[in-house]
Amino acid sequence: MAQASVEDVQWTLFLGALAARALFAAADLGYRNDHFIEPMSESVEVELGGKLFSIPPVNGEAPTLSGLSDTSWFQGFYLACIAREAKALARLASPMDYRLAIGDRRSRAVNAAVVGLQALWRDEPELVLKSTKDWADLSDFPWSRFEVPAATAIVNGDSDSLNNALFEMLSAHKAFYDTEKNMFDDHGWLAARPLIFACIAHDRGLSIEVESGYMPKSFVTDELK
Repeated sequence: MAQASVEDVQWTLFLGALAARALFAAADLGYRNDHFIEPMSESVEVELGGKLFSIPPVNGEAPTLSGLSDTSWFQGFYLACIAREAKALARLASPMDYRLAIGDRRSRAVNAAVVGLQALWRDEPELVLKSTKDWADLSDFPWSRFEVPAATAIVNGDSDSLNNALFEMLSAHKAFYDTEKNMFDDHGWLAARPLIFACIAHDRGLSIEVESGYMPKSFVTDELK
């Protein structure tokens, strides 16, 4: 089976990000305590690739993504970061309750991970560092422990430390997915969490020197638009 080139994967993800823009606009997402709410009841116009598309309501009501899963939240946040969709990011990063003591280990880990990324985008240093550390303590992913120094570096505006942390995250990502068990897992094609950190840091003026097929520089620097 022929393997997709890095360029093919980049463009596929970029088109996916454009599709996400339409999805977010059509649903007019709001994030409140684990649920996306507030669907619009009117049609929405979305510009994609220089063309204006009108997305009509379905049976008189706009589509709703109420109860969207945590996986969908991460995919949406990840794509919105790449596409620099400020409106979508603002809704996805709306403050939610931090319930670290509630639920099983996975639920607590997801809560910490979501709150950490929300706080990172909103630039709330204290909550970023607390929730990122909790996520690293609860997560089984090998790159998670490097997210604490990555978050700390962004909070402190330290490009050198951030690049070191991103390198370690990407190395752990490669080691995890470059195995017979995981090599065909599509979550491994691009390193979502390092990309989120890098995109947000770049837009705040930090210099991102690390380059990888798992973290295309054109995504980090928003050069594809």
